[in-house]
Amino acid sequence: MSEPHPIELRERVVKAYEGGEGAYHVIAAMFSLGEATVKRWVWRFRERGSVVPTPKGGGTPSAIGASE
Repeated sequence: MSEPHPIELRERVVKAYEGGEGAYHVIAAMFSLGEATVKRWVWRFRERGSVVPTPKGGGTPSAIGASE
């Protein structure tokens, strides 16, 4: 899985949307992002007051060293 987008980019995107610079699809095109990504970041900002990504989680634990 790739690394999360930089916080600075997330903040600029949310600021553009909240500032009325366009709808989700317009903002997404401005920053070369997917529309759903913009929606998630705006939602996260409105719900949490921050655009910081949640820590990565899940995945399959390695079997190496598990039999200690």
